[in-house]
Amino acid sequence: MSEHIVTDSTSLIALERIGHLEILPALFEHVFIPPAVAREFGISLPWLRVEKFSDQTLVVA
Repeated sequence: MSEHIVTDSTSLIALERIGHLEILPALFEHVFIPPAVAREFGISLPWLRVEKFSDQTLVVA
């Protein structure tokens, strides 16, 4: 498994509410979120990597 993903707070919040956050680290080796998503989600997880992206074209607001 070498897939990577950048996710938003909506996905994280929805998975947390239905009790299935474990889906993301099961499917992806690295799960990245921007700092703004980390603040909005508010839950720190060992597999969730907060990263400031230098190429903002990769981050869709």
